[in-house]
Amino acid sequence: MKNIIIAILFLINLSIFADDMKLTGNELIQRSIDVSTPDTMESLSKQIVHFYTGKSREFQIRSYTKDGNDKMFFVYLKPARVKGDKFLFFKGGEIWVYFSKTGRKRRIASSARKSKMQGSDFSYEDISMMSSMREDFNSKIIREEKFEGEDCYVVESLPKKNESISYNKLLSWIDKKIKVLRKIEYYRKNELEKEMVQEDFKKMGDYYIPYSSVMKSTKNDTKTEIFTEELKINIEIPDSRFNKNALSR
Repeated sequence: MKNIIIAILFLINLSIFADDMKLTGNELIQRSIDVSTPDTMESLSKQIVHFYTGKSREFQIRSYTKDGNDKMFFVYLKPARVKGDKFLFFKGGEIWVYFSKTGRKRRIASSARKSKMQGSDFSYEDISMMSSMREDFNSKIIREEKFEGEDCYVVESLPKKNESISYNKLLSWIDKKIKVLRKIEYYRKNELEKEMVQEDFKKMGDYYIPYSSVMKSTKNDTKTEIFTEELKINIEIPDSRFNKNALSR
């Protein structure tokens, strides 16, 4: 009986392995997005920006996403100097921002997508790519290796012809077992510019959500940490939340 159970488990693992072997790089990227992206999500996060001087700055952010990451809305709650600043992202690269101190609302130009978001190591481009990696890049599996003790596929992503993408290459470490994205490296002109690591994954229903993310700049010796404090998934979020005309309300 014991031998039969072992044989069944072997066949199950073999079936899973064979299924993985059929995945292309593009499909693996999409799988990593799907497994961590509920249809809707509301979260409260703490963001800490560490500067090369040794000083740091802390923010509190309320965020909403809908249709996966096709629509994303961020509002800053703390500190007081940025309270009420809002950012709205749409799939396809359309980005709007509202600054509460000036009362100005404007669309971010393609030429400004590389700019840092509130001085962090995350650019507007980094955020907007969350909804369009499969469409904007051609990806392939180039090797397998461990990252922080977990077996991973390493996927190379090269941009399709799209002038709004400033990176010439991305390398992603995707967990072989649960398919989450554990690490991603960003290259410009074939030089590593920064890397993001996602950790503390929590299983919520069918999803694995990272509660900790760190983006490090390899050139500026800075980093930005994001810690999730509250999270709700698959809740009702009205479309009015993502109305660019309502940003200033």
